[in-house]
Amino acid sequence: QAELPSEVDGEQIYKSKETNEHFQILKKPNPSYTREGRRHLTKGIVVLRLILAADETVKHIEVIKGLPDGLTDKAIAVAEQIKFKPAKKDGKPVSVWVEVEYHFDIY
Repeated sequence: QAELPSEVDGEQIYKSKETNEHFQILKKPNPSYTREGRRHLTKGIVVLRLILAADETVKHIEVIKGLPDGLTDKAIAVAEQIKFKPAKKDGKPVSVWVEVEYHFDIY
């Protein structure tokens, strides 16, 4: 596992354990299936690494583990819509690295 960059685009990015106050996820939408995913009965987990930024935006989404049939793209699209309260360090909002998982399972 490569060390996470502590700076992205000139901004300091922390790991959760380096903050005094953890981020709070307010809304994490679930991705929908794609037609191809349904047809091929594709299931599994998409794992994304991203930055929950101090300005309350989601940035720098990287795919750690993807799925075929457009499911990775679906996961990225909903990850961009995560609403959260930023983590804080010394009372100020800071940006942190997080990993999020999206489970795709045909019921």
